[in-house]
Amino acid sequence: MTGLVTFDIPETVTGTPEDIRLGQRMIEAWQRDGIYQVAIPPAQRSVVADAYAASRRFFSLPLADKSRHLSDLSYSGYVASGEEVTDGVQDGSEIFTVTKDVSLDDSRVAENWPCHGPVPWPDEQYREAINAYMEQSGDLGERILRLTALGLGQDIEAFTRLTDDGWHHMRVLRFPAASATTDRGIGAHTDYGLLVIAPRTRPDRPSTSGPRSRASAATATGCPRRAQRASTRTTTAGPTSRRCRTPSPCSPATSSSSSPAEPCSPHLTR
Repeated sequence: MTGLVTFDIPETVTGTPEDIRLGQRMIEAWQRDGIYQVAIPPAQRSVVADAYAASRRFFSLPLADKSRHLSDLSYSGYVASGEEVTDGVQDGSEIFTVTKDVSLDDSRVAENWPCHGPVPWPDEQYREAINAYMEQSGDLGERILRLTALGLGQDIEAFTRLTDDGWHHMRVLRFPAASATTDRGIGAHTDYGLLVIAPRTRPDRPSTSGPRSRASAATATGCPRRAQRASTRTTTAGPTSRRCRTPSPCSPATSSSSSPAEPCSPHLTR
């Protein structure tokens, strides 16, 4: 993850000349590298840390306990190591997928809309920590999309109109420790959706470049040349293996697969 361009994203994006120039530089980085980093302000790092801590606590539970948290309505919840396959090889990651959390009394659930239903949270603490992270990442995603639209010479809301009330979702991944026989977390894959955001695998380890060279940073990948329907709000990737279930993480988390000792990496897709 070294050598990537890092950007400071303003708290508000209004279409100023500075916003337009920043959007143009972001697009240049996407076209050249396919990925870039953005700085996370110190005040927001506790939200990322809380999401990591809550996820580590969940993944430390016995397999039988984790496996109870799975929904056949929303296709959210726990995925065991080896359950998902990339290029014919079992992935080593454990996953907790978070989709749109829709209550059972919602008309869309009653009408059997695909992938609509409640998230099977293990407890309230996990729900609060992950939702706070998703909200923070979602706000960042909205600003990135506005800057991208400006950089392309489009209306500032050209992309956010496509993501409004979209099926935003996140995947929290835990990669196994490397062994003498394998260091595989998740195989190479192609992400779907308009924008993927993921935290650095080691938020406690400073990076060597730009805004992402801070103690904590997020990474953004996207498709700046075309508008497509957004999928999530904090991180995912790959084609679905069961209706709405995604088989692999976003590209920043793909990088984390090269660091398999890292316990978990929450990331969001729009």
